[in-house]
Amino acid sequence: MAKQGYKGYQGDQTQTYRKLYGYKNLLAWQATDELAARVHKLTTRFHSRYYKLANQMLGSASSAKANIAEGYCRNALGDYIRFCEIARGSLGELGSQIQDCANDGG
Repeated sequence: MAKQGYKGYQGDQTQTYRKLYGYKNLLAWQATDELAARVHKLTTRFHSRYYKLANQMLGSASSAKANIAEGYCRNALGDYIRFCEIARGSLGELGSQIQDCANDGG
């Protein structure tokens, strides 16, 4: 049976994915990896006056992905759950920042 990733996730084609696979098999990590890549792509188009907002958005997206990975690598269910909660907070922060973009017409 073939392993399926998150909605056509393409990151499994990278060299590091094949070497460090553990947490990368998690659908939540794959989704946040894809989200971080999209945020990066979109924020490169922001006007320079939105540099701080773009930087915060990149940080929030990267933090969500990193916390899922870190929690998984702790090898303790309680730690994993806590780090997933932190990741959810980072995603909430990103959502708020996206709302700021919508309010500013960006």
